[in-house]
This record gives sequence, C-alpha cells and structure tokens, in this order.
Amino acid sequence: MVLFVSIKALYERLTKTEIEDIMRRTGKCAGVQKAHPHRFRRTSLTNAINRGMPLQEAMLMAGHAKPETTIRYCTVDQAGVKYHHQKYLSE
Repeated sequence: MVLFVSIKALYERLTKTEIEDIMRRTGKCAGVQKAHPHRFRRTSLTNAINRGMPLQEAMLMAGHAKPETTIRYCTVDQAGVKYHHQKYLSE
C-alpha cells in the first residue's frame, strides 16, 4: 500500500524529495520554519505522549525498539509537568 501518490503520474509513488518539497511549501504557507517529515513525526509523538499516550504505545506507533529512542523524540510539556506534580505530589 502506498500512502502518497502523484497526481502527475497517476498512482506513482511520490519520491522522498517530492514529499519533503510539499512539506516545506506547506510549512512556509503556514508560517512553520524548517517544515519536513521528521519534524512532523517528532511533533506527533510529542503530542501523543503529552496527551497521555503510554510510552509503550508511542514506541509501537513510531516503530522504536527502545524507550530511550522514543523519549529522545519528545519535547517535555512544562505545563504538563507542573500539572502532574501538583496532582500527584502536592498536598
């Protein structure tokens, strides 16, 4: 199964370069600097974990064998840290 196909050459796979170009142009229109597939991958993993997805499920989604790899992908949400600190450790 193919995720992205070309409209120029019907049902032909898009190349890596074509996907990167589409993401760069789309990002530029949206005001996102340095938009590329890997950035969207990192963002989706970060959002999933910050919204409560268990690390094991995020690992499977990303195809990672080690939790350390998934953790490196994610940016810590400081508001979430504060919320969980208050929820679990404050009296």
